Amino acid sequence: HCLDFNEKVYPKLKKKYGNKLEFTGIPIGWDGHDPGRFYYIAKENGKGHDVMMDLFHTIITAGLGKTVFKDRKQIQKIAVRHNLTKEFSTKMDSLNIIEQMVEGVNYAKDKGIRSTPTLVIENSIIPLSLSYSNLVKIIDALLK
Repeated sequence: HCLDFNEKVYPKLKKKYGNKLEFTGIPIGWDGHDPGRFYYIAKENGKGHDVMMDLFHTIITAGLGKTVFKDRKQIQKIAVRHNLTKEFSTKMDSLNIIEQMVEGVNYAKDKGIRSTPTLVIENSIIPLSLSYSNLVKIIDALLK
């Protein structure tokens, strides 16, 4: 899951490579676009990673799963926790946010991404079924 990657692998990669790698989250909206839209709002406000992790915990750990995709009340609770209630109410349906979400969905389709998390490095799709050490070998080879 994306939660496992972001809790266990991402911090190690960030620590090992620092600014040598750019990590960009792109929500692709499998079951609905609202969580992704809210992520983009949070990202604009410097809270993207924290909100992304809160969304993952709400969906996976709290067991709310697909209700988050169907009911904005769940996302609104996350907005309250991150002091983004005004932005939530004014930007969720803004053209800019909708366009960002559509771009992410189209990117996933164009790349043939069918599961998450998926890493795209130098336009190559890297399966995350790889161990951390094998992922490091791939990244090290690409950085040479």
